[in-house]
Amino acid sequence: MAERIQNCALIATKKSGLETTSGPMETRDYELNSEKAMKKKLYATTRDHAIVKVTGGGLKIEFSTGMYELFKSCADEFYQSETLNFKCQKTPVYDNIGCLVETKYRLSSGRNGVYTINLYHTKCSCLVNGKMVNQFAESDL
Repeated sequence: MAERIQNCALIATKKSGLETTSGPMETRDYELNSEKAMKKKLYATTRDHAIVKVTGGGLKIEFSTGMYELFKSCADEFYQSETLNFKCQKTPVYDNIGCLVETKYRLSSGRNGVYTINLYHTKCSCLVNGKMVNQFAESDL
């Protein structure tokens, strides 16, 4: 069990009593398969730095592992900034043993949704969808 938790920490951040979140959090009804997740992270090291794909409702960006970690860090700083033109709600998503597997950023202007970014920590990818995906692509990215 200790080995599984240690591997989990390499893939996703573990919840702890020291961590505080302002706002909601979600839990997925599965336990992260750390071996499979590590293989995905290792595979992502062989990818180009960023592969952008247009989906039916937005953009999917697949990153190399290093670029994903950089993007994740920069996104957190950017979307928590006081100078952001939109309201942003950050929602951490955990598996049922407490590993952080996803982070969502929902941007809105009043009651209107602008776009949502889902960062998938085990896949080194993100999905951006919503009414104003072009705002993300043209100015936020």
